[in-house]
This record gives sequence, C-alpha cells and structure tokens, in this order.
Amino acid sequence: MDWTGDRSASDSSGKKRRMPKLSPRLRKIYDLAEGEPVIWDVGTDHGFLPVRLVLSGSVDYAVASDINRGPIEGARATAQKFGVDNKIELRLCDGLSGEIPDGLTTVIIAGMGGETIKNICESAPWIIDRKVRLLLQPMTSIDSLREYVYSEKYSVTGEHLVREKDKIYTIIDIVCGGTAEDFTYLDTRIGKYTIKDEPYSDYLHREIMRLQREIKGANAETRRIMKSAILEIGELMKLEGEL
Repeated sequence: MDWTGDRSASDSSGKKRRMPKLSPRLRKIYDLAEGEPVIWDVGTDHGFLPVRLVLSGSVDYAVASDINRGPIEGARATAQKFGVDNKIELRLCDGLSGEIPDGLTTVIIAGMGGETIKNICESAPWIIDRKVRLLLQPMTSIDSLREYVYSEKYSVTGEHLVREKDKIYTIIDIVCGGTAEDFTYLDTRIGKYTIKDEPYSDYLHREIMRLQREIKGANAETRRIMKSAILEIGELMKLEGEL
C-alpha cells in the first residue's frame, strides 16, 4: 500500500495534511464507514483504514485488532506517525473477542476468507443484539458467506463491487438483526443486493467463467444447478448490453 498519502484532510488551522493512501478496495470501505462514531477494524494489517477514518474526522474513535503481533505493531507505528494514537485502541485478539467497545456502531472485516469471516461473526452473537453494522469484504468463499448471511439474522443493505487492477472485489453492507430470507443458488453466486456499478458486466462475465471451470468436477445434480445459473447470468449480461 502506498505510504505517500493524499492531501485531503485539513487540521484546525485549515492547513492540508497528508493521510495514508488507500487502495480502491479500502477506499470504498472508507466511504461506507464515514460518519460512524466508533468502528472496529478486524484484521487491521498496518492500520491504514482506521487511521485515515480518525484522521479525517470521519469517525470519533477506532479499535484496530489483529490475531498477530506484527500487524498490531505496524498499526501502532501508523497511528503514531499521523498523530492519532490517542484515538485508536490496538488489540491483539482473535476476531471480535474481548470487551465490547463503548459506542461501537460498525465492524469492518476485510481481506479474509468468507469462512473465516463467518466464523468471526458466529463467535460474537452480541453483534445481533446490538444491531451492529457490518462491512464485510471476503477474498474467497463469497457464495458460502452470502448463504450464511441470507439465512441468519442479518439484513443486507447493499453489495458493492470495486475494481482494483485486474480484480473485482465485493463489499457486503449489513445491519445485524432481522430474519432469514429466501435465496437461490444464483443469489449466492452474484448477490441478491449487488449494486450495478461500473464493474457489474465484467463481474457477471467472471462468474460465468468460474462456473464453467467448477462445473467440470461437480456431480450431476450440482452440474444441473450450475448450468441453469450460467444461463441466467447470460441473460442478465444480455440485458446489461441492451441498456
């Protein structure tokens, strides 16, 4: 990640100051998290995201946690470098374990596998009771995470697509609390609430390519379901082309 930063924040005198630069993927999460009083960034890496949120005044306070000490020390250095270490709590912990931060409104879990994200959420049932907002950005097993989210006590408000170099990432915006909902296999592959932003057509094409690869090793019933999904995605692509 680029350390040069963006000149996009001002101090009390109005003077511009440097901030850590975010990749398109993290920048989208930043935009979604703006205005939340207290956030918890799980698996914070070097702490660029919570530091920028606090530095810009977008959030009042942040918890940055990781299961490994190295990223925590990296986040500490980032917070100290930008002078916000008094507004960021660093935690060496597994997922969302430990004391619940006062005033917590939003949990960010980005850059992990879908199964890992699912396990973190399952291990912290208090997020449901407190109706915490979740911003989830899985790197793998997105279909499995969607199946879990749709069938549990979560309300999805949007699934955002972000293009970064030659990849397209998904960020699922959720409010904890609600009831399970009906969904199809196609929903788990492309998302029930996917917003049709710029990468949408390429995203559909990518999913067709993935299904065509996966179908080769599937059993007869799964192949039937996958073939149907490929046809349905193809129809969606045709509609996109006609707009």
